[in-house]
Amino acid sequence: MYFRRISVANFRKLIVPVVIDELDDAVTIIAGDNEEGKSTLLSAIRAGLFERHNLGGKAVEAMQPFGSSVRPEITLDFEIDGKNYSIAKGFAQKPSARLVTPQGIFEGPTAEERLAELLTFRVSQRGESKPDDQGVLGLFWLEKGRGLEGLSMGETGRATLRGSLVQEVGDILGGARGRSLLEAARGKRDGLLTAKGKPRGDLAAVVEGATVAAELAARLEQERKDYDEEIDAL
Repeated sequence: MYFRRISVANFRKLIVPVVIDELDDAVTIIAGDNEEGKSTLLSAIRAGLFERHNLGGKAVEAMQPFGSSVRPEITLDFEIDGKNYSIAKGFAQKPSARLVTPQGIFEGPTAEERLAELLTFRVSQRGESKPDDQGVLGLFWLEKGRGLEGLSMGETGRATLRGSLVQEVGDILGGARGRSLLEAARGKRDGLLTAKGKPRGDLAAVVEGATVAAELAARLEQERKDYDEEIDAL
């Protein structure tokens, strides 16, 4: 997935329309001084992807510029596998969602459902989207001040990641063969270690034999030293 054009207007401090276009496949860096709106821009992109257009309450109020009741608008043009898509959302005043795809144009909740299918995430049915709703894409959102926190990914994201790994390296990691390998490895482990990780069975016998051998070696080494001392005395 590559963003090609980003347009944001009336979203928090970004009152004047902000348009970033001619984006290519390379890394895009957005730089600026503190409080210029870099994090706000990323929040707008996330809202355009994951939030329902008819979101209400404090969540949508937080999108509007302070003291205003305007209509936040976000349009994201992106490319997947060489095909062009566009999602446009308006919040608060006359909320709307419009998804343009090679297969046609979709409006309202249908647009959001199709977008969720395309990007493999889940449309939140109540309130703002959570990390669990955002699927594997949620792994790519690193918020300010949360860089040291653990990753949060729901079952949708795990299933997508598992499926991608299987597709790339075969079912060694996730298919029937992968599960059989894990079961075989678990069986071998259980035959050698207890639930608390202590040796048992053949491993316990080998560990005990090694202990006895080490004690014998230590005793023989001491006898050798005693013998050498006797030779020196003579």
